[in-house]
Amino acid sequence: MRHPVVAFVSPTLHVHHRPMTPVFRWDSISFMIDHPLDTKGLQCPLPVLRARKAIRAIAVGDTLTVEATDPGARKDFPAFCEATGNRLLSVGEEGGILRFVIERTA
Repeated sequence: MRHPVVAFVSPTLHVHHRPMTPVFRWDSISFMIDHPLDTKGLQCPLPVLRARKAIRAIAVGDTLTVEATDPGARKDFPAFCEATGNRLLSVGEEGGILRFVIERTA
């Protein structure tokens, strides 16, 4: 099981990494936590359905990082975010694994 690593900023502006520590966000002066979701090996529509269930369980402002191997996810997650009103912060691919970072805004 992968433990999410989040960062906080100290008053001297050094970034310290610790597991499960909230991230200080300069834009809203709030804390957020990243929640990982592993959907590798699942085919459409299961990655999006699991993400929908997971995003409902997290707080507004928190992020959900979804890892998927389904090539269709590249189109599915932007459409999912547009339909639900959540913000797709980033899309990346490394070693055949797609990674989507979604911020819950709705």
